Amino acid sequence: MKLKIGIVPSIKQNYKDQFSYSIDFNWFTFFKKIFKNPDIKILTNKKMPKLDLVVITGGNTIQDFSKKKEDKLRQDNNISLFKEILKKKIPCIGICYGAQLISQFYSGNLIKSKNHVGQHTITLVDKKNNFFKQKKFNVNSFHDQGIKKIKKPLEKIFISKDGNIEMFSHKKKKILGIMWHPERNPNITKLDKIIFKKILCN
Repeated sequence: MKLKIGIVPSIKQNYKDQFSYSIDFNWFTFFKKIFKNPDIKILTNKKMPKLDLVVITGGNTIQDFSKKKEDKLRQDNNISLFKEILKKKIPCIGICYGAQLISQFYSGNLIKSKNHVGQHTITLVDKKNNFFKQKKFNVNSFHDQGIKKIKKPLEKIFISKDGNIEMFSHKKKKILGIMWHPERNPNITKLDKIIFKKILCN
């Protein structure tokens, strides 16, 4: 049976009052590499079909750090979508912006971050987690805001050298946030295989 995946796009302003949805084509390549013939759907409103996984993609900036209309439109839209995801109990992963959105939804704290463009090392802090045998991984990084603190029901799993939270999970639901971009790697990494195949879609 095909895995049904919903992808939440970013929103871009083309002209003064014209906006469009945008998805990095690498996501389609990524999912076709990691899953066999996935059924991928683009989600733009909360009337979503039955899904096995939803990905809230990167792009855009959280409103606390931006006055752009495209960022307000996306945040309002994505909060509505996330509430529907929770209601329907669909496994969900937030990527970069998506992780920040989820952390804020649960009253987390975001800050301006430095030196988070390029490659860097993340370290496992959740000692009870049985999925990760390795304590350190190298990941990519393309963000100007970081997650400094999270609150229950979220718990941190990996942190960066400067203490920013690079991955977190929900204590009771299949909800994760990661601050790197798995779709931008030329090959599927061991870390991303664990996240998508063992944790989210097992």
